Amino acid sequence: MLLSAILLSCGQPVSVPKLRPSLVLITVDTTRRDHIGIYGKLNAGTENIDGIAKQGIRFDQAYSTVPLTTPAHASILTGLYPPKHGIRNNGDALLPKEATTIAEVLKNHDYDTAASVSAFVTTRIWQLDQGFDSYFDTLGSAEQRWSQERSAQSVTDDLI
Repeated sequence: MLLSAILLSCGQPVSVPKLRPSLVLITVDTTRRDHIGIYGKLNAGTENIDGIAKQGIRFDQAYSTVPLTTPAHASILTGLYPPKHGIRNNGDALLPKEATTIAEVLKNHDYDTAASVSAFVTTRIWQLDQGFDSYFDTLGSAEQRWSQERSAQSVTDDLI
């Protein structure tokens, strides 16, 4: 889907399509930078991530607002610190519906949005799915949900 920009030409408005970049956010929990090829690890086995990083924008330094998955992802998605979005620990709160996520902002600019997650701490139960057209987070039984994970292949297959 294209976003249109309005330009003035000879006093007449003209609609001109504006190409927009695709955005891909990859978060990898408990992985050190020195274990990824693009950051210098030889034979890291991260060829796909390395290839994406070479084609896009890659950050050499990144910091987390908190070293816990659910509140950190809430911060990534909203741009808010944990005291503002209310999630301070894994399992202690839901992202408030009033919080605006990057997916909601992109949706308002005619982007199609999708997310695929691999662990219970990032599933829709915490309301991290706000604004996404598709949110792939199906895990197994509820009994062992805190320890359940989906494979990287499943996450990738969902998005493809």
